[in-house]
Amino acid sequence: GLAMAENEPLGAAILDINLGGERSTPIAEALRRRGVPFAFASGYGNLPEGFETLPLIEKPYREADIHAALKVILGTGCIPAKARNAAPRLR
Repeated sequence: GLAMAENEPLGAAILDINLGGERSTPIAEALRRRGVPFAFASGYGNLPEGFETLPLIEKPYREADIHAALKVILGTGCIPAKARNAAPRLR
């Protein structure tokens, strides 16, 4: 995951916040550094600190919610938190 986020050509990403007890924050930081637009997915409903303005897709994941998140991130890119309004929550 992290090597891909740092090195591979990516158009966008959706990251699960917690994968098997490990947080995806380092991957999110790498994507943000590279300017790759991304959203988070989670069953817990809380975005990681520093990423509060990004879209959050909450479980149960629905196709319409994923589509909406992709529209947001592909339309605006990965804009720093201070430059954006509150994160859209998609359920």
